[in-house]
Amino acid sequence: SYYAHSTAAPPGARQPEYGVPVLAVASGKAANITLHDAVVFATFYDGWELDDYPQAEGVNVKWWLPMAESPEGGGEHEV
Repeated sequence: SYYAHSTAAPPGARQPEYGVPVLAVASGKAANITLHDAVVFATFYDGWELDDYPQAEGVNVKWWLPMAESPEGGGEHEV
């Protein structure tokens, strides 16, 4: 499996590829929602941005993990 060969990385160890979404454990505050160690999709630009909460402030990512590529024909299902 893809994840058997990938390990979660603390953000200080290395950063993900610029602009590529990853699975992350993150905290931050967006409007009336406070996230604490939430599993979210996040993207690293010049800092972290939570994909579902782009206006979130004080974003802190504890760990992140790259997502697997879709297999060829991933949208096709055999019946």
